[in-house]
Amino acid sequence: MKPQAEKTCVPPCPVHIARSGVAAPAHCAHRPLRNLLLRLMVVLAASVAATTLQAQDLELIAVSEPVSGCALGNSEPVSMRVINHGPTLPAGTSFQVMYWIDGGGAVNGMVTLDNALPTNSTLNYSFVTTTDLSVPGEYIFNVSLNLAGDINPGNNTVTGYRVRNSALSVAGVVAAPGSGSAGTLSVSGQTGDIVQWEESPDGERWFKLASNSAAQAYSGLAEPTRFRARVANGDCPAVVSDPVIVLP
Repeated sequence: MKPQAEKTCVPPCPVHIARSGVAAPAHCAHRPLRNLLLRLMVVLAASVAATTLQAQDLELIAVSEPVSGCALGNSEPVSMRVINHGPTLPAGTSFQVMYWIDGGGAVNGMVTLDNALPTNSTLNYSFVTTTDLSVPGEYIFNVSLNLAGDINPGNNTVTGYRVRNSALSVAGVVAAPGSGSAGTLSVSGQTGDIVQWEESPDGERWFKLASNSAAQAYSGLAEPTRFRARVANGDCPAVVSDPVIVLP
C-alpha cells in the first residue's frame, strides 16, 4: 500500500497543538485571499498616488495685450500669461485657448509647447489671430484655456478685461470778444476734455489759468492778450488750440 502524501498548506502555515496532544495544521486557507487583498490595496494606493502626481493645473493669470491706448489699430495683438501649478508639462503638450470680445463669437487658438513647462513656471502666448480695435470706444474681453486633465478649470478664464481706444485729441476752436477788458472765452468742436486755459502777453510766455471748464472768464486786461485751450482725450496726448487775441 502506497503511503499517502502529507497535506500541507502553501505557503507553509503555523501549527497548533490540539488537546489530544496531536499537532494539527492551523486554518490557513484564508491566507491566499488575504495576500491577494493586500496586493490589491498596494496597487490601488499606487494608482491613487500616480493620479495625484499627474494631476494637471494650468492657471490663466493675466491678459497682457491689448492695453488701453490712443488711436488703436485694426490688427492689435491678443496675449495671455499662464502658470503651471501641476507637474512638468513635456515639450509637445498642446492645449486650446480662445477669446471673445463683447460677447461675440470665439476666436480659437492652439498652444503647442516647444519646450517643457516646469512646475510653477509661466508661459506667455500671443494668439495668431489679432483683433480690430480701430473704432474708438471700450471693448470687453473674455479669455480662456482648456487643458485635458486639468483638475481646476475654475482658474482657466479671465473675464471682463477692459480695453479703451481713445480717439485723437482735438483742441477745437476758441471764441472770444474782439475787444474789452472783461469777457468770457468759450471753446467748441473739441474732442476730449479741457485740461487748462492759458494766456500770454506775447505769444511766447504762456501762463495757466485756474479754470478747466468749457468757458473761461477774464477781466482787467491792460494790454492785448492771447488765450488758448489745452485739450486731452483719454489716453491721447493733449493738444492746444490756435490762440485768439483780445484787445483791452
